[in-house]
Amino acid sequence: FIEVGTRLFSIYSPLLVTAQQEYLGAMEAMKKAEESNSPEMLKNAEQLVKATRQRLVLWDISEDQIDQITQDGKPSRTLWITTPGAGFIVGDELHLGQYITPGEMIYKIADTSTIWVEAEIYEYELTSVSVGDNAEIGVSSYPGDKFEGTVKYVYPYVNPTTRTIKVRIELDNPEYKLKADMYANVLLKK
Repeated sequence: FIEVGTRLFSIYSPLLVTAQQEYLGAMEAMKKAEESNSPEMLKNAEQLVKATRQRLVLWDISEDQIDQITQDGKPSRTLWITTPGAGFIVGDELHLGQYITPGEMIYKIADTSTIWVEAEIYEYELTSVSVGDNAEIGVSSYPGDKFEGTVKYVYPYVNPTTRTIKVRIELDNPEYKLKADMYANVLLKK
């Protein structure tokens, strides 16, 4: 389990170094614009700083790291990529020294504090189930424990083989007891 802001990996990219240099150049231009007492120059310099800073943010560089680059006055060869949300790392795709490309999936982070349970009901039960109904879920891993949820969606089709309809139930999972692909018994209540 990882918290928001956890360092996942450090990265080197010539494009990232260039983006840092552009940001530092824009900061320098803003200092000169402030000294010039020209409102137009200052406005243009502020826009340039904002744009180059935003470019670093779009690279998922944290505000703290950008502030550190500003303080140091020089680009960092490598920067840390941190997690945008809390959750569990699903799979470990990254290896030391690995070359990655823009848009490549490196880590999957799953927030399982709220989960979905998909139950199947028979066709004749369809009139007895609707969105908003309460559900009680039990799993064999925790005998005697009952988890409460709410029907959030009734799928609009019937499985032609089993003649069942899926119902999606959403529930809180604060202790992370429930895991993906567990089997459960579901009792739907009005």
